[in-house]
Amino acid sequence: MKFKIPWNPENRQSKIIVLVVVLLLIAGLATKCRSAEKLAQFSIGAAQIRGETEVADLAVIYPNSGPGDAGYAFGVTFMGASTHYGIEQKPNFAVRAELIEGFRRFDVSLGVAYMQNEDIYNSGHGEFTLALAYRFKRWPVVLTVRHFSNGGTSMPNTGRDLALIGWQFR
Repeated sequence: MKFKIPWNPENRQSKIIVLVVVLLLIAGLATKCRSAEKLAQFSIGAAQIRGETEVADLAVIYPNSGPGDAGYAFGVTFMGASTHYGIEQKPNFAVRAELIEGFRRFDVSLGVAYMQNEDIYNSGHGEFTLALAYRFKRWPVVLTVRHFSNGGTSMPNTGRDLALIGWQFR
């Protein structure tokens, strides 16, 4: 399966969206939150259920900077083209903001996302995201299972499930 760029470089709107995503990630890395610690995380993986495809993810994480000991994450997820029940689906990307709560080596996050393309998995641009991650103690490696869905706000509500392995940079 060949990985395709999830935007049309000839489309002005796609160029603007990519520029905004890059600027937000740069601003996120430069921002000083209540917590002095911030992390950048790069992950790769795949969607296996409901349309097999490759996935790449980049996020900026601010642990312990939210309410209580929760943290924030801002990121972008790129998903390649796939086929669902014989129907070809375009590559897609999502920009997301999440609230993260940690429980020892596990993190649970809930947030909102903007999906570039409406498709059979996500029937609108506005989506919700839910993730469960495990952080290894010895290495800066993170295993994540992420779900994008419209939360039943419109039909179809198929959603997209991703399995990712990531590396955190301090």
